[in-house]
Amino acid sequence: MSYASTKTLRISKIIFVMILFQMTIVATNNQKSASGSLPIVLYPGESFSWVIDNISIGTNVWINSTLWFTIANWHANISDEITYSVSDIIQINEKDYTKGSLTIGNLSLTTNDHAIGTNIALSYYPWVGGLISLESDWMTVGDVSPFNTNANITIDTDSTATILGSEVNTIKFKLNDSLQQTELVYEAVTGILVSGKTSAFGFSLELHLSSSSIPLPTVTAGLPQPGLICFLVSLSLLTFTLNIKRKRS
Repeated sequence: MSYASTKTLRISKIIFVMILFQMTIVATNNQKSASGSLPIVLYPGESFSWVIDNISIGTNVWINSTLWFTIANWHANISDEITYSVSDIIQINEKDYTKGSLTIGNLSLTTNDHAIGTNIALSYYPWVGGLISLESDWMTVGDVSPFNTNANITIDTDSTATILGSEVNTIKFKLNDSLQQTELVYEAVTGILVSGKTSAFGFSLELHLSSSSIPLPTVTAGLPQPGLICFLVSLSLLTFTLNIKRKRS
């Protein structure tokens, strides 16, 4: 092989490595900034359930979370299931929330996820996560209140959890102060609550996801799929270039 051919081969290898490196970074960043919102067309009729692992004893008050009046009294026990069937998407305070039929303990009603998150403390007011968080971008949640003003809240955007027999990418929120101790874990793509442990103003609750009509995306082993595609494309281009160089020489 001539010196020119050897030099060309080395340059091709360098270009290949640079392209692969850049594409892998882009693919990985795209994967980490996954949206927390599902398309609306998937929601009507979708159903979910969570098992109550622990709950405070006594009767609780269910309120309307926007007009602040009492709707009903309710109670639930350990091992009870919370079921939620989604019927629509609504806007409250310029944010999207699911609406549907909820059963929790002895209470069954048509409600929305803003009310759910408010009544069973799946929230960090004024942010309400609820049972299914419709955040458009998890990476910007920390820029809004209360996350950007409360030093006691931490957000882990690179965590995983095992639920329903699968390992999933999750977003984990944790608050621990004198008024509220709350840890919420959401599946990163669908926004479904994987598990929660909360205590605020005398009410406490622990729960975990027990069923979902939407399959949860699982953690991809090895290269993420976009990165693998980029790798194969780059490899094909390199092979094609080298074949041309050989034929010319």
